[in-house]
Amino acid sequence: MLECPCCLLTSESTQDVLRFFWPDHDVRAVLRPDGPCSFCEASARWLDPARLAAERDEVLAHARRPVLLAYSGGKDSTAALHHLRRDLGVETLAVLFDNGFIPPAVLEYAARITAELGAELVIDREAPGRERLRAGFARRLRVAFRGPRNDVCAVCSKTFLRRFHRIARERGADTIVLGNNFWAHSPHTSGGAAPPWMTASWSRELADGATLWHLNLPFASRITRARTREILDEIGFHDARFTGYTSNCVLSDFQDHVRARDGQPTDWGREYLSLEVSAGYLTRAEALEELGRARGAADAALMARIERALAP
Repeated sequence: MLECPCCLLTSESTQDVLRFFWPDHDVRAVLRPDGPCSFCEASARWLDPARLAAERDEVLAHARRPVLLAYSGGKDSTAALHHLRRDLGVETLAVLFDNGFIPPAVLEYAARITAELGAELVIDREAPGRERLRAGFARRLRVAFRGPRNDVCAVCSKTFLRRFHRIARERGADTIVLGNNFWAHSPHTSGGAAPPWMTASWSRELADGATLWHLNLPFASRITRARTREILDEIGFHDARFTGYTSNCVLSDFQDHVRARDGQPTDWGREYLSLEVSAGYLTRAEALEELGRARGAADAALMARIERALAP
């Protein structure tokens, strides 16, 4: 078996994560016996920190205030909030989409930390049509859980982005910052389209003709896992300590529970961590430590409550 010396991919990896993130392109990593895999090699070739910093500065310089932050109450978005306010001094509206599965402790923490950092917090749960939103969201989740990969995070991401677009229009904002460690464009994941380097932002034209910019701030600012830990220690981050990879939502645990219950073999964790290594967020040693971290057993009572909530 071949194993990449840079990320965690092996010649036995299914590479489901690559196909999930880039379904429109034949993105795959070729493992080699004498060096990094083709994905890591390409990532290193096209990742330019100076270009990313300049891109970030340009997007934020032209953004109408306040800038919206997709704030989940988790680790990466909390580090992004701290960076926006303390390092960059950007007026920020943190928007937390309450999907119905965010624990009260996370919501309480979000209110405290946004106040300490001088950002306005909006918890999106009382907007008009909320009941319809809840019903539609739950329906899409049920479909996702019946699917081969049960990827509920994708359902949530698409839902909150639609909500964010609406809030941006209501507040006169034109820029949304995401706590995302991945790139928005790279030649090896987008068919070789220009520009020939990794980017961290993209724009979308809305139905009313307005242009809305999105910025993957942690990637643009090269906020690594080590730097994120420093920020979280400084502000006393409250980790809800779920067993899954997320630190703010119980759906990740439920997703792992469903996969285990249904006997679905998956290499998703190893492959996802490999992407974070190639993005420069994690070192390979940190990724291996995360992969080997002992995870507690799922809370059976909580899993049952979530299953009832998602029942037709």
